[in-house]
Amino acid sequence: MKKGIIIGGGIAGLTAAIAMEQAGIDFTVYEAAPELKPYGAGIWMAPNAMQVFDKLGVKQAVKNAGIELEKVDITDENLNLIHGLNLKKIKAKFGSSIVAVHRARLQQVLYSFVNPDKVILNKALVSLEEKDGKVVLHFADETIIEADFVIGADGVNSRVRQQIMPEIHLRYSGQTCWRGLVTHTLPDQWKNATLELWGNQLRFGLAEMADEQIYWFAVKTSPENGVDETKDIKSYLKEEFKDFKGPVQELIEATPHFMIRRTDLHDLPGAKKWHQSKICLIGDAAHAATPNLGQGGAQAVEDAYTLVQELHLSQTPEYAFDSFQKKRYNKVKRIIFGSYWIGIVAHWKYFKGIRNFFLRNTPSFIEESQLNSIYRIDD
Repeated sequence: MKKGIIIGGGIAGLTAAIAMEQAGIDFTVYEAAPELKPYGAGIWMAPNAMQVFDKLGVKQAVKNAGIELEKVDITDENLNLIHGLNLKKIKAKFGSSIVAVHRARLQQVLYSFVNPDKVILNKALVSLEEKDGKVVLHFADETIIEADFVIGADGVNSRVRQQIMPEIHLRYSGQTCWRGLVTHTLPDQWKNATLELWGNQLRFGLAEMADEQIYWFAVKTSPENGVDETKDIKSYLKEEFKDFKGPVQELIEATPHFMIRRTDLHDLPGAKKWHQSKICLIGDAAHAATPNLGQGGAQAVEDAYTLVQELHLSQTPEYAFDSFQKKRYNKVKRIIFGSYWIGIVAHWKYFKGIRNFFLRNTPSFIEESQLNSIYRIDD
């Protein structure tokens, strides 16, 4: 296997870099940002991701950067339990629970396991093309670089995908989300836990990540491309979520305005193929999902590991890319579908009582089967 280029220095790109370095595959990571300053605040690293990190020798460092959750509860706005997740049982089976971690910390941990000479910052891709058996990449600083293959790990708004699959478009979920990050002391009952409250076409979730850093998100059914019409976004959110019990109001109030960011929630269900000749997409660039299953980052990690395994075993990048997609496609499509519909069901305006009844009474064997299909990884 010859020289590869990874576009994107986020979770997918850096995990691929660690795996490629260990497999002895030559590579360089090109990241558009002038520094490793990732978008967002908090992220879940689910047991499937933690199993991959264990194989790569970075599991303990990732755990040390965040908090291993002890429980995940979904309640109504009055804190009446709708559904809870048995994380002790999950940890016993898969070797790890869910780790809640700040994206910046996770990115720095992964970066620390990569030769820094292999990561080039402030290098924004403009275009790429195949020519004479190579991939030719053009960057914003007017440099031109050739590679034997390219991995597009540049996120939901992937420049690589726009170049090779311009017909693929994001799908709006019908929901917009405000995310916040705040240093705050939670009551003991919410420490080392994730709590998500479902209301009337509204959701509020929170998780402690480390050092009393709390990541929270507030989701509302809304038209696409909406903008906040007030500068006092905290007062607006407090009013929207005034009927929600627990720490909701205090978390919003304690969060500085500049630490609250609004984004619409999209996914990417339309890509039937993730590769074209010597160019392959991974993570959100290939198959972004809404965040409702907490699997976006984990699927990127699984992608990176599986793809590098195939590159290591295959004679050509084209064969590796095809084999990679065959191994990953069905699982990823199930997660995109399931995550999208959880968002729909969570925001039902009617039939909430029926929904809550079925969630409270889901047989344990059905839940275990569903979790096994998500958390099990292919060796």
